[in-house]
Amino acid sequence: MPADRRAHERTPDTLPTRALRRVHGGLVHAANRTPAAVAAYLATVLAAAWAIALFEGWSFGDAVWWAFTTTTTTGYGDFSPVTGGGRVVAVLTMFAGIVAIGVIVGRIAAVVIRTHDDFTHEEQVELLDDSDEQTRLLHELHARLDVLDAAAGRPARHTGSSSRVPGAGGHGSPAQHDGAPRTG
Repeated sequence: MPADRRAHERTPDTLPTRALRRVHGGLVHAANRTPAAVAAYLATVLAAAWAIALFEGWSFGDAVWWAFTTTTTTGYGDFSPVTGGGRVVAVLTMFAGIVAIGVIVGRIAAVVIRTHDDFTHEEQVELLDDSDEQTRLLHELHARLDVLDAAAGRPARHTGSSSRVPGAGGHGSPAQHDGAPRTG
């Protein structure tokens, strides 16, 4: 059983615990989906603007401006909270902004970095099947070469799953046609 699952089983099922699990699940959901991350960021900006307008007595427009400049770490300094409650909101807004902008930039970077040459799951399965078929054919060829070696009176050099690489002592290596080990 995964460790995180065991931790959930040991944690008492109280209202705060359930609420934290829901918040955690929502954050993970938002972090993994760009539209949800942008929506969460905008909700954070509006909540911070509402709270700062309440504590500082600013207009909602000024508060929204402050929230955007604070969450993007621009901070022009044209508005600064002076009340204790406003400063607490500011600190929380700064942390939320750093996290939210980081998640959004990370999501965008993941989309931009992804190339059109990435293999889909189906393509990966097909390549694996092709590789298995090539390995089967290679083993069949090794067995036939071993039969030819035996018919020619030479000891078989193939012992199972090792590959025959030219120059590495296999059938493609001129250094071992007499069966003697290669010397420097």
